[in-house]
Amino acid sequence: MLCTVDALCEGPGIERIANKFIRWLRHAEWTAHGDVFDVGNSTYEAIARLEAGERPDLAGGIEESSNGNGSLMRILPMGFALREEGSEFKRTESFVISALTHGHPRSKFACWFFVEIIVEICRLKSIEESVDIAHGRISNWVDEHHGQESEWHHYRSCKSTIKQRDRQTIQSSGYVVHSMEASLWCLLNSSNYSDAVLKAVNLGDDSDTTGAITGGLAGALYGFEGIPEDWTKNLARANEIRELADLYSRKLLEAGPQRKQAHT
Repeated sequence: MLCTVDALCEGPGIERIANKFIRWLRHAEWTAHGDVFDVGNSTYEAIARLEAGERPDLAGGIEESSNGNGSLMRILPMGFALREEGSEFKRTESFVISALTHGHPRSKFACWFFVEIIVEICRLKSIEESVDIAHGRISNWVDEHHGQESEWHHYRSCKSTIKQRDRQTIQSSGYVVHSMEASLWCLLNSSNYSDAVLKAVNLGDDSDTTGAITGGLAGALYGFEGIPEDWTKNLARANEIRELADLYSRKLLEAGPQRKQAHT
């Protein structure tokens, strides 16, 4: 995610993001302590293909087994970049950014869904409204574009009503659908940043990624001031991350809508 932001600060172009990913894997750029660890198989294989010269929008695996949560956990910055854009532009941009490492439609839908939720949060909608508006928007698109119904159907439970699900039915594996369900459940069953993230981490399994996805949504919802100070002051590379975030904010304000300069 930090590599994505760093690339977008330099300007549009999916090749920029691809090159940052390669430098992250091979040179540990934007890692916490100069060490790359716990790289998912799909992400590793996709970045290796990028390094070998594959087109960025074709690098991600398209097999059903390639539906880990690797692209969902880094899509957050695109929600802010695309907040003023139309749904079709948000869809195509989300799809191609996902495809850098995860090219299966199920992963692409997850990224588009996440972006649409962030956009609605930026419009000051409640989390319940944001989730349901985003879900309805994509459902309408699927109804009009036949052939994707079976993939979007995997997210049929990802509405505000998922809040009512029993804790024991929520899975927190590395599967992208589970990650989306778990993150929404945690956010809908909490009232502040720390409670949402702690719920996510305490689900177990792929707790770091579920916590990151939940934290991204919670950060948009509650703002930086909603994050406990003890958490931010002990964050690795905290000053660099804040500087990067400030730079990205300025770039977004300067750029305005990006339709004429697609990141792809």
